[in-house]
Amino acid sequence: MVCIAQIVGKKDTGKTAVLERVISQLKKEGFSVLVIKHSHHRLDLEGKDTYRLRKSGADYVAFRDLDGIAVFTDDPKLLDSLKVDVILVEGFSNFNSPVRYEIRSPEEIEPLARKVLEDLNQCLRGAKESYNFRPSDILRVAQP
Repeated sequence: MVCIAQIVGKKDTGKTAVLERVISQLKKEGFSVLVIKHSHHRLDLEGKDTYRLRKSGADYVAFRDLDGIAVFTDDPKLLDSLKVDVILVEGFSNFNSPVRYEIRSPEEIEPLARKVLEDLNQCLRGAKESYNFRPSDILRVAQP
């Protein structure tokens, strides 16, 4: 079972800022966190090496640079092998998480971050329901 929270809202309302605050606090408390983020931008661009390698048939392409590792795959089940305490979903308004928050303006960032943390802490302590969600379940339903 995992604790989950989804943040939805229009562009530039503060979704990422809320998650930054939530993640920072969860990490201070020792929890592991997976973020699943929606984007309209393409990361694996046609003509680039990673794109060409995937199109040639690779199931997974791991790309390493100075900032970290990105894995390109069409297999959402890869994320199911990650052992995490919390799944945070940014965007994917067509996905209805059992725990969903909407932000409408940047003024809501701080109070919403506090509310999300309060609810997640209750879930992590067992005082609030956790869910039998796998990351691939979210990705299967929440198409970009």
